[in-house]
Amino acid sequence: MSRDLSSLPISLDMYTSVIHGEGPLYGMSALLLPTWRRSIRRIGGFWLGTAVLKGDQFSLTDFFLVGLGRVIRETVGGITTWSGFLGRMELTQNGITYVRDWLDIANKVKCLYTRIGDNLLTNGSAETGAWTPIGSGTTSVQSTTWRTDGNYSDHITTNAAAKGATVQTGITIVEGKAYDLTCDVNIISGTWAVDIYVISTGSVLASAVENTAGLKQMRCSIPETNLFAGEVGVEFKCRVGAAEIYADNAVFQEAPLKADTGWHQDLKSKAVYGDLWEVLLESSLTDQAATSKVLTHLAKHAWARSSMPDQFSGPAGSEESLAMTFYGDAYTLRQKHISFTGSNAASTILEQIFLETEIVTAGKIEANTMSYQIDTRAPLTHWDVIQGILKAGDTNGNIWSGGCYGGHKFNYFPVSTTPVYHYRGGDLLTAAGGVTIPWEARPEVVYADDIPVGPGQVSGSILDDPRCFVLDEVDFDAAEWLAGGSGLKFNKMAEQA
Repeated sequence: MSRDLSSLPISLDMYTSVIHGEGPLYGMSALLLPTWRRSIRRIGGFWLGTAVLKGDQFSLTDFFLVGLGRVIRETVGGITTWSGFLGRMELTQNGITYVRDWLDIANKVKCLYTRIGDNLLTNGSAETGAWTPIGSGTTSVQSTTWRTDGNYSDHITTNAAAKGATVQTGITIVEGKAYDLTCDVNIISGTWAVDIYVISTGSVLASAVENTAGLKQMRCSIPETNLFAGEVGVEFKCRVGAAEIYADNAVFQEAPLKADTGWHQDLKSKAVYGDLWEVLLESSLTDQAATSKVLTHLAKHAWARSSMPDQFSGPAGSEESLAMTFYGDAYTLRQKHISFTGSNAASTILEQIFLETEIVTAGKIEANTMSYQIDTRAPLTHWDVIQGILKAGDTNGNIWSGGCYGGHKFNYFPVSTTPVYHYRGGDLLTAAGGVTIPWEARPEVVYADDIPVGPGQVSGSILDDPRCFVLDEVDFDAAEWLAGGSGLKFNKMAEQA
């Protein structure tokens, strides 16, 4: 039996974005409730809401262009039962769909990368000429018989020890920096060494030795603890008797080093959308390339842009509409990165996080002394750390809940060890036996009355009882409720996000 909107005691109201003061705009109940659906998660709190707005082309386009970030509140009797902000819109006009998504915006960007130095050898592949022979009885010539880079390799033959070829001299290095030398070789005979030596004294700073015939890559390094600054040379020398070798693709450069461009930002975008951070992770780049990549990314993502969806086709003549996705406040926690690392109690870390966040603040944070460590090896958002803490539970194996609810507050607390709901005959019932009001349902412990089981629970914990489970997510679907159904859907395991 269908119901009408007047029998649904829910109000939907829209406000300006939190960044702009969250001032009241207009009621949206009549426009959005017929298609309204929203979810609440154990890890996240108010999570996602969706609705479809119908109207004329001008009104829908105007909303599409200016609506991003506006706040929606679902209330019952003045009590907030769900809230979030307009994060994604899909505008369909003349059968073609256009998208604007808050998750695509980044107005503060930096890059973490591995800095690579230039090759300090100007003829490391013997392309412009053979390397300089060392000692009489040595030949050093360009060869095409074997090579790995370019047109030539260097072919060295010697008739005694301490002879070979100099790749290059006059290479300037500085103290306190690490350097790597690599070279592809094909050893025909003998024992060979590639040395990095100080020109003024002849002392060797680094060396690699190979005495097995065949294809190799010889590698040696100057550590960053090196105190020498000045000119060095690179040479191949035979260690014992006569010998023969082909060498190619010699590279001598500053060793790869973890680097950071620092933050680049668009202040005008921040004034409109708030602080939306993004860290780019790259492998080997020069400093200039890394900075250029950041500036290019910032220029592309600092402002909301209309785009086509990932999959699209030509006009299909569908009705004009604006599909809206509202994100709960937990989504804002993935837009800034945590500024501290190390170990501390889980609840203490959460309290520290909410001193850094822009929109969400700490609500009820119950004490959890479980030690949790924030890793330093990768840039972590606040949400990365919060999810990790929630999934870890505590040292007694208890399950914890945490999420953003009314007033932009984040609450953190252990899941009840007493069933809050009963699942019986397809209905979700309160502990007292009444049918759960669908818009009041929350992720809690459920006792499945009808499930067939064997012997009783295996421990004293209610969660070890096979008839008990924890709801990870509950949904309320107003359209289904208006059509005469319960409108309530729930999941034991929410999808990762």
